[in-house]
Amino acid sequence: MFSRHDLGKGTAHPLVWVFGPLVLGALLITLLGIVARATQGFPDIELAEQIEVASHEGDQMLAEVTTFDWDLVCVAPPSMTKADVNELIGREWSVVGGDAPGRRVLLVFLEEGQVVRHFYVAPSTIARPPNDGDCRTPEDETTRL
Repeated sequence: MFSRHDLGKGTAHPLVWVFGPLVLGALLITLLGIVARATQGFPDIELAEQIEVASHEGDQMLAEVTTFDWDLVCVAPPSMTKADVNELIGREWSVVGGDAPGRRVLLVFLEEGQVVRHFYVAPSTIARPPNDGDCRTPEDETTRL
């Protein structure tokens, strides 16, 4: 065991050897989590806000408001789980489910079967999907804001 006589011996900061690896390990795990999440893409919060504003300004189609290419948007109600979202879009993807903060609706944009963007919007922004969600084309009238 240590005694008070051992304090002056050895390294000046013995706790660095204890807490240093713990802090580095925590930083590494955090970094790996961010990288894993980034491969799935982060929700595009700015675009979600623009679409919500556009939905209050007039009668526009979702394709007119978005600035990127997409051929299908899948709309998931708040009650859907990650597995339900995966089934809806037809591939293993989801890091998120429809269980969004504030009970928001999840929009997942696909182009040629690949997810290009996703974000949450208020339920009043777009025509409410059925309980099991649905996917819509850019020309579909249900994508009208």
